[in-house]
Amino acid sequence: MSAEETELARLRAGSREQVGDAVILPEVIGMQPISVVVRSRDLNWLTLINATISLLIDAEALGISSDNVERMEAVNDPEIRYLLGVTPGIGTVVSLDDRWGERVIKSVGNYGEMFKRDLGTNSPLSLQRGLNELWNRGGLLYSQPLR
Repeated sequence: MSAEETELARLRAGSREQVGDAVILPEVIGMQPISVVVRSRDLNWLTLINATISLLIDAEALGISSDNVERMEAVNDPEIRYLLGVTPGIGTVVSLDDRWGERVIKSVGNYGEMFKRDLGTNSPLSLQRGLNELWNRGGLLYSQPLR
């Protein structure tokens, strides 16, 4: 079969194949980004989605997780303090209060936690992270500035 990687993993999980029995080959023969779709002309929603994705990627890069988010608020790193809303301003980007990022990370984790849970080794799809890894770990992910 030939399909996008998440579709192949879904088919494998849906047929109840053991991960080792139905192998997804590592070679990439085509690459298309998979993205969020939003209603046209809903720029506020699009801004919030893009900012949330950037926030989750930044959180992973900075070592902020759902388990340590409260402890990280006390860290003396200006980027972490801004991202978590300790230093005011990040809420302005999305027209929310400054603690919205902290609530998101507490609820769903950082990007790596979400990938592992929903697509990766802790999910029925059991996908390798590959190009969905942070740029400084061999992947393509980096975030847009949240300023």
